[in-house]
Amino acid sequence: MLNNGHRHRLLQLIAATLLCTSVLAQANSTKRSRLSRRQEKPANTAIEFGDIRLFGYSHLQFRPGEFATAEGPNTVIEALDEQNKARSRMQASRFHAIMNAKEQKVERVDATGGVKYNGVRPIAGREGQQVVDFSGSKGTYFKMQGKVLLEGPVAYYVEQPDPKAGKQWARGIADKGSYDENKKILRLDGHVRFTYLFPSASGKQQGPVEVEYVEIDMSAASPLFKLGPGIVTFEPKSPKGNP
Repeated sequence: MLNNGHRHRLLQLIAATLLCTSVLAQANSTKRSRLSRRQEKPANTAIEFGDIRLFGYSHLQFRPGEFATAEGPNTVIEALDEQNKARSRMQASRFHAIMNAKEQKVERVDATGGVKYNGVRPIAGREGQQVVDFSGSKGTYFKMQGKVLLEGPVAYYVEQPDPKAGKQWARGIADKGSYDENKKILRLDGHVRFTYLFPSASGKQQGPVEVEYVEIDMSAASPLFKLGPGIVTFEPKSPKGNP
């Protein structure tokens, strides 16, 4: 049997052990929490790489004039065309940009993980802006060519002001999609669902239509829609007196 002295020392030893364990656990928890916050906190300063800007990343690695790799759930790249008043923006979990050494411009950007594209450009022939939004699992932005390719499942949405009232828009889903920024053509392929609304043409939402491809040409004041297979063309006309 333990006498009172031994019992007292044993209780002190147990209490000291429990206290040390608690302090160590708390310290480790605080350390993990700080590390987690540092990893999740996105950068609030943009980095210019050639003719694009990178921001919102958690991790960035680059070699000037060659490549840049940015990672993080809020990573964004942005390209501005001030002369044409246009802007392109992509968000993804990971970007890998490759520079064209001769031109010192970004040749291409490979994107993976919840890729979202947003493009804003002026409407040809009248006031207003066109907006193109589409998203996919991964894709490539051929920056020098002005082309974006996304693999699905793809969701898309385009809009521009209607000459009469409200907005003209089209939306749907597809297996894959591409957008030519210079020609202003959005192409969707594979199990495409297509819905549209043109207030000045009918005033009612049309669709959804299920086809194998949809091509939306927004190079003119009023978009031209091509649906397939087969030859199906829809070109909404504006009322007389409107552009």
